[in-house]
Amino acid sequence: MDSIRVNSGVKVIEVNDAGETISLPLSDDSFIRDFFALLNEIKDKSQAITDKSNDTEAVINDVVLLDEEIRDKTDALIGENTCNKVFGAVLPSIDQFVEFFTLLNPFIEEHSQKRVENMNKYSAERVGSV
Repeated sequence: MDSIRVNSGVKVIEVNDAGETISLPLSDDSFIRDFFALLNEIKDKSQAITDKSNDTEAVINDVVLLDEEIRDKTDALIGENTCNKVFGAVLPSIDQFVEFFTLLNPFIEEHSQKRVENMNKYSAERVGSV
């Protein structure tokens, strides 16, 4: 029997001392789009909070709400319990999210570069395009 296996493009990364992992579906273009959209959302909403008010209590409440929102969106994007695995049983701060996404970015960049190189191997002439 013939068989084939297609590279799924999923990158598994260990994220804590207990050996727990997260999986990044790097070949899923919607994952890449949503990853960068979340980074932009963090930047925009953080700036809006900074510009908003001198009322410390209101600012802190807004920051906690944003932290909770980003935690939920991170878990939805990367996988259930991602934030618990990465940060432990605390509500991560925006600084921690930025650090986390900064650490993930090289994996995305490397995969994107490999995709470009692979696509360049197949010119229209080689694949018989009309």
